[in-house]
Amino acid sequence: QLLKGKSIVETDKIDLTIPEIAENGALVPVTVTSSLHDIKKIAIVVEQNPVPLAIQLILAPELEPFLSARLKLASSSFVFAIAEGEKVCYSIKKKVKVTIGGCGG
Repeated sequence: QLLKGKSIVETDKIDLTIPEIAENGALVPVTVTSSLHDIKKIAIVVEQNPVPLAIQLILAPELEPFLSARLKLASSSFVFAIAEGEKVCYSIKKKVKVTIGGCGG
């Protein structure tokens, strides 16, 4: 439903800034930017969360692709940034390890 039948292409034109290790899974900072110009929506998907779609942002045409927020991660997981273009969706993913009490558990 999120992709509306569009194919996904992995790209390096999306910058997903998120810590590799999160000491507190309840407050994980994330920022997404892109040099792509035809972006209509940005979504953040957390693979291991009970509800994987964490954020979906619809952009006005005159805005630069930018999103900054704090996520809640239920456990260590891949985090995907998906940017919807006119005909295709672009993505990037990063692995985030959630530690328990900052002890590397």
